[in-house]
Amino acid sequence: NTGPAAAAEAEDAPLDNDLHHNPTLDDDDTETVSLPTQATSPALIHKNQAMMKQRHARLLYRIYLPVYLLATAADWLQGPYKYAVYSAYGYDQRAISILFVAGFGSGMSLGSVVGGWADSVGRKKMVLAYCACYAVSCLAKHCRLFTVLLVGRVLGGIATSLLFSVFDSWLIKTHSLHGIDKHPYLGESFSVANFGSSCVAIV
Repeated sequence: NTGPAAAAEAEDAPLDNDLHHNPTLDDDDTETVSLPTQATSPALIHKNQAMMKQRHARLLYRIYLPVYLLATAADWLQGPYKYAVYSAYGYDQRAISILFVAGFGSGMSLGSVVGGWADSVGRKKMVLAYCACYAVSCLAKHCRLFTVLLVGRVLGGIATSLLFSVFDSWLIKTHSLHGIDKHPYLGESFSVANFGSSCVAIV
């Protein structure tokens, strides 16, 4: 499976079979993997850096980016057409503004707490919650009833908060879980992910 839920499960699994059999990784992948901190030769330092770079590339390009960009594509895809849909249903500007405020308000109110929920409830469950909220939000747009549209906008705001917090939380933890130095690799991960999201938005 290649959906967001499958990727979330990967946080508790090895990145790859090759990594699993790598002697530098612990057999219990729930523990943080540690590379030697004191190298005895430049060759060993270079080897450790190469291994960490390879581990980071597999995490970023094989596991995280495909799922994250798919999730952001869902967000970008339906964004430009919301106003047109509500207008086609016959709602005036005031009613449409209420719908938009409901969505932004729900995202604003939950944006500061959903990251903590991911740590306590679990990232896999929160990713599933993102999928469920977005699915119901999109389905609600097929109904002309204002109440249903309003509920859909609230769920859409919740889903947006989950999108821009849970996936980041998962990425940060997985770097630590697999012994990848946060500097400079974590910054590179976020940079590539943001660039990819911008490209998806344009496409």
